[in-house]
Amino acid sequence: MRKKARPVLVGSFILGACLLVIIAVAVWGSGRLFQKRMKYVCYFPGSVHGLVVGAPVKYRGVPIGEVVGMSIRFEQPADVYKIPVFIELDRRRVRELGRAHVSELQLITDLVNAGLRARLDGESFVTGQLYVNLDLFPDTPATFVNEKKFPEIPTVPTQLEEITKSLTAIVEELHRVDLTAIAKSVEGAVEGINKLVNTPSVKKTLDELPAAVASARKLIIDIDGGVFKIAPELAAVLDPRGPIWGELQRTFQDVQHAAQAVRTFADFLQRNPNALIVGKPRP
Repeated sequence: MRKKARPVLVGSFILGACLLVIIAVAVWGSGRLFQKRMKYVCYFPGSVHGLVVGAPVKYRGVPIGEVVGMSIRFEQPADVYKIPVFIELDRRRVRELGRAHVSELQLITDLVNAGLRARLDGESFVTGQLYVNLDLFPDTPATFVNEKKFPEIPTVPTQLEEITKSLTAIVEELHRVDLTAIAKSVEGAVEGINKLVNTPSVKKTLDELPAAVASARKLIIDIDGGVFKIAPELAAVLDPRGPIWGELQRTFQDVQHAAQAVRTFADFLQRNPNALIVGKPRP
């Protein structure tokens, strides 16, 4: 008597076969089965938020691999708190980067010596996803973490981290500046200018200058009657109603106005020493 087939067993067998077919198609279709891949680690100094396993690794925008893992620590000294990120590079793509007569490992080593670095860049501004960007940064030092225990590509900070670092340095320098002392120095300079301009001797000199010029002109005219004639150019200079004398008076007035403006600015700085950084407060 023949045994009756079990539907559950047959169904499980068919389902398993379908899963194997789907996996085979995915692996063969992606080409990963025939790809020879090279594994490296990159130690990033900042946060890797936005980077996920499977994120692309690109060389100047051309995909050459992907991220295959991340960890908190991996073969690094106890005082180093960088985040290790593991990447795999397609050997065929790596071969396209340089010479054909050297190995892929030696090729990457030569590129690192020439400035090859890894940096996290934004894949999408909307989603905040990151990718590993490989590019040449010849002016940056090659800092290794695991001392060649595992193939490593040095990293550089992200552009945002570099901007933040620069702004932090600027703020620290501004904190070292004694703005109150600067305001007091400006105020002292203004006081000196005001004292010089408003001193009685200077005022007396300015008040007596027209009379002195008139006396000198009269003296020269008197001499003209007996000895020689005054030059027209000199007469124009000594004429109190002439343009030169008017320009001289306006110059002294401008000096007084400038001194007053500097004094006002010094008073404002004394009341608002942070104005040089944050600007003038809105009313």
